[in-house]
Amino acid sequence: LVIPYIPIVLFPLCFSIFLSHQIYHFTFFFFFFQAEDGIRDAQESRGLGDVYKRQVGNQHYERARQLLVDQGDRHEAIGLLRQALDSNPSHADAAHWLGHSILRIGGTGYKQVQQLLARIQLSKLRDTAALDTVMLLGQTHEKLADLEQAATAYRRCATSQELKGGQREDVKRGMAMHGWVRVLLADGRPEEALEVADTGVARWPSMWQMRDVQAAALAQVGAVGRATRVLQQSCLMIRAMPPQLTLLPSTVLGSTAAWIALGNLNLNQSAEECDLDRISIQGLPGKGFEFWREQYLSKNRPAIIVGEMGPGTVWEELREAWALDKLAQSKVPVSLRRSSHVATDQEFDGQSHVRTTLSDYVNTGLSNVTASDPLYLLTQVSDLGGRFSGRANRAVAADRLFNHTRLTADLVTRQQNALFYLGGPGAGATFHAHTNAWNALLHGRRQWYLYPPHHFPGPYSVPWSEWESHQQRLRPYKCLQQPGEILYVPDQWFHGVRNLGTSVGLAVEGGSWSGLLELRVADMLSLIHISEPTRLLSISYAVFCLKKKKKKRKVIDLM
Repeated sequence: LVIPYIPIVLFPLCFSIFLSHQIYHFTFFFFFFQAEDGIRDAQESRGLGDVYKRQVGNQHYERARQLLVDQGDRHEAIGLLRQALDSNPSHADAAHWLGHSILRIGGTGYKQVQQLLARIQLSKLRDTAALDTVMLLGQTHEKLADLEQAATAYRRCATSQELKGGQREDVKRGMAMHGWVRVLLADGRPEEALEVADTGVARWPSMWQMRDVQAAALAQVGAVGRATRVLQQSCLMIRAMPPQLTLLPSTVLGSTAAWIALGNLNLNQSAEECDLDRISIQGLPGKGFEFWREQYLSKNRPAIIVGEMGPGTVWEELREAWALDKLAQSKVPVSLRRSSHVATDQEFDGQSHVRTTLSDYVNTGLSNVTASDPLYLLTQVSDLGGRFSGRANRAVAADRLFNHTRLTADLVTRQQNALFYLGGPGAGATFHAHTNAWNALLHGRRQWYLYPPHHFPGPYSVPWSEWESHQQRLRPYKCLQQPGEILYVPDQWFHGVRNLGTSVGLAVEGGSWSGLLELRVADMLSLIHISEPTRLLSISYAVFCLKKKKKKRKVIDLM
């Protein structure tokens, strides 16, 4: 047995032997090594090689931590943390930061992170990282649809005083409480969610995220009037924030208010092909685009738009340029990802991206229809070069769906961020959410699945076959998109898409609708029965909010 903490000593033992009048001198060296710090008493020695490996592992860990602190290359840090764990599988801090870094990049590593975090002894963590570790474990359980386990982890973070979180401990506990409410809502337990949310708002009154889930819980238990008042208070809270910090809370709260104002929208759920409205702008009442903006875009209501990509438009030119035979001639380098990796842009281990050329993918990659998780190409149009991007930029410039000053993404931003997609049958993108976007399909057919805000879409970043095998608590809105149609995905709606044939198209994100929260709160007032004085006061307040917003940004009627 190695006795811990014996100082390293080196001393010679010399003696002489007299033999046949000849003197022979012998010197023996004895080495005593200190046992590695942290090895328990009465533990059998693993040898010098193991001690050395652990020291190397610590060096890798310290280098990785420095990279993360300096906001350096996160991928390099992940590689170093992996090496640290290879050298010392029980290195709790390396496991924690590896899990944290993988989830920060996003994606398909949830099961791996879950395994990493489950084996950590919280008492071995440094830098008060115990609370962070349990929070990460809650996030992985949530992403993998283990909602009961996620709720347990979030509750522990929010309430256990044994877990320490450092200087921002109180904020972390607030975010854990928010996660707890979110998971309860996802699990179909709105009454419990509301009880926790009320406690959270009382404890963290300035946390807008808590008010967001509180309003969602109130709406799900039928208390729309109280939800309206919560969102009104949130409007005042946002207006008191510095301008540079208001975009995210106004976007998220606005999408929640829009969903509540729609009154649990009953779309065409009996339709076989599409649960969404199929509309033709030219066939809408009055000025078609004004009606589109008022009834769909500014209300966060999904729809399929037809008739905008017909003959004689810029889309006809783009459809011809992006035909498969034309794409097959291009040697432009592209990066493919597995369909379950696309939504989270996952490349933490270098295994998600497959480098090839556009022609090779069209000629050989698209034919691999037997894969359970097919390769998919989703890239910025600018990466394809001028031959393909010029026509796409003209199509984005001619677009009238998102051509409005109330949207936060201007034309230059929309053109810079426009996405080209190409994939064979079964390829696509798993569930994710972002700001308002439209998706124009040039060739092929696509099956869409959509969930409104605060409705859980099941496990994230898994192949479609695995998602379909999971028992979904709520049926998603579905729609089969045909070539020549544009799908509008509202702000913060979860959505995923799978190709039913080889599909080519263009996707554009338009940003958030400015003033959405105030507009939809005004709508909600018409859904609730309140006393006339309160009603007049509330309407006056909503009008005040709208007038303040209009003074900052004049609305232009493009019709």
